[in-house]
Amino acid sequence: MNNNLVGIYEKAFADSFSFEQKAYYTSKLGFDFIELSIDETELRQKRLDFTSEQIAAMKNTLVANNLAIQSLCLSAHRGNPFGSVDQTKRGKAYEIIEKALIFSRELGIRNIQLAGYDVYYEQSTLETEKNFVAGLQYCAQLAERYQIMLSIEIMDTSFIGTLADGKKYIDIIDSPWLKLYVDVGNLYRHSFDIFTELRLFKHEIIQIHIKDTLPNQYRDLNLGEGDVPLAGIKQAVLEQGYNGPFVIEIWNQEGGKECIENIEKNYQYFLNL
Repeated sequence: MNNNLVGIYEKAFADSFSFEQKAYYTSKLGFDFIELSIDETELRQKRLDFTSEQIAAMKNTLVANNLAIQSLCLSAHRGNPFGSVDQTKRGKAYEIIEKALIFSRELGIRNIQLAGYDVYYEQSTLETEKNFVAGLQYCAQLAERYQIMLSIEIMDTSFIGTLADGKKYIDIIDSPWLKLYVDVGNLYRHSFDIFTELRLFKHEIIQIHIKDTLPNQYRDLNLGEGDVPLAGIKQAVLEQGYNGPFVIEIWNQEGGKECIENIEKNYQYFLNL
């Protein structure tokens, strides 16, 4: 086993689990951290408006379980993207990122993952790309202010489906606070050569999602159920000197406490790669 931190994606747990339960099982199963999700749902977005007392309660739970929240998966921008032609949605996107940065500062989160979409429910155009770049520039300025890293995730669409795609926007923004978050399952589906890309852009990568995929199926698979060469990828990045965290990205499909057995099974699979 290497010394890289290993985390579990929050959505691997049943929705019925409280944060306290998620933290307890994350620690019990041997993970170093949990990756929090702020998605399009109202319930999770309410976290961005937590009071000082609510944030303190989360921090106390983390301390009690010897855990951290290393990273935040911020997919809330899917419904309110930076690239939208709708000015109201763009305004909401800017509001979400500032709230997320403040929330992260209070909780000690080190990295916010940004979805690599200009738009999701709209047609991508030159205008939406231009808006997206402006949004990224704003994000990088705020990240510098709050001293929290941002990372663009390699996504399940061709807009930013490869590391080369992501590097294009890293170069445009030119900020040390904006790097790349590799989802190996997504990257494998789009990359001309995943191992070459991992080598060429290794200095831009600050975190890695370990996820399996199949053609046209980007989620709801356990590790080993897809065709992504996970063992080769893990070996390659470690041999390149990658010391950042890995996050096992799976989704709860069973409900109830069955998810704990599934998380443990996937964790052991990762450790044995």
